Amino acid sequence: MSYILHLGHQPTDVSGISGLANTTAIGFDASLDVNGIRFSGSRSFAMPFSLGFAAPSGDLWLGFRYVPPSGEADLITEGNAGFVDFYDANFVRIAHIQPLTSTRRYHAIARGDTVVQGNSSYSPSNGQPQWIDVRVAVGASITIDFYVDGVLQSSATAANSQGKGKPVQIVFPNVGLHGSTSSRTWYYAHFAVLDGVSTIGRRFVRRTPNAIATFSQMAGSIDALKDEDIGTRVTSNAAGQRLSFRSRGRPGPRLSRPSQACM
Repeated sequence: MSYILHLGHQPTDVSGISGLANTTAIGFDASLDVNGIRFSGSRSFAMPFSLGFAAPSGDLWLGFRYVPPSGEADLITEGNAGFVDFYDANFVRIAHIQPLTSTRRYHAIARGDTVVQGNSSYSPSNGQPQWIDVRVAVGASITIDFYVDGVLQSSATAANSQGKGKPVQIVFPNVGLHGSTSSRTWYYAHFAVLDGVSTIGRRFVRRTPNAIATFSQMAGSIDALKDEDIGTRVTSNAAGQRLSFRSRGRPGPRLSRPSQACM
């Protein structure tokens, strides 16, 4: 069974980020990948993007790296601010993380039979990279847990007698997050969506095909596997054909957890 529902933050991986891939050093972890996603705008700026995937069998886990703007004291001043939303197959929002002007914090909110808002201890640190992890569990109730750098910051649970479904889409509204009227810059990178497996502490390394290895029985070049184009591929017209290759990865330490994978 594969526990991976989505990996990656390239324009071919994420809907709505064409032209936003960026190599500014603070925006991503260079030991894991080659770039991040950069946004720049004022508090009225809005540019949503999304990840879509099959419904998980177990709890859904989302992990990613987030860098808020630097040099800004009042990060949350918009009543319509949105950070991360989770939707089921009926396009119903079942849970979200929302920055609130009343507390200046990011809160977990479960949307079942009622809307339940959790307390929060998280306000984003100016310009400091942090790893975000979110768990969404859907059954007789809907629970959302929000972690920053492995520490639980906010949690909410709502009854779900109406039978709302498991999440199949994650939307980043990317609106009203940062309170200044002047332009600010923030980054996302390293998205991972896992089925029933915690994303906390897990890191996924991009591996790029570099050269053919032992087997080269399929039609097409390894260039089709490393060009970031989902329309190009290698193909097989007979059972048992194989293609193998050596890969080129990002420099950095080995992955430390046994169930981690490479992308």
